[in-house]
Amino acid sequence: MGLEVLKSVGDEVNKGEAVARLHHNGGPAPDSVITNVRTAFSVGPSAPVRGPLVIDRLGA
Repeated sequence: MGLEVLKSVGDEVNKGEAVARLHHNGGPAPDSVITNVRTAFSVGPSAPVRGPLVIDRLGA
């Protein structure tokens, strides 16, 4: 089973547009997997504020 992410953080998404694609070996995907994938994403009216790419350095 694998997850293909189709959109990046901050991309515009239209209603009904896919943000990810679930790949698996036939048969229906378990409901728990579908629920987990759906809750992993959030969509809002505007792009999120991006934080710094590096927060801190270890041992610096």
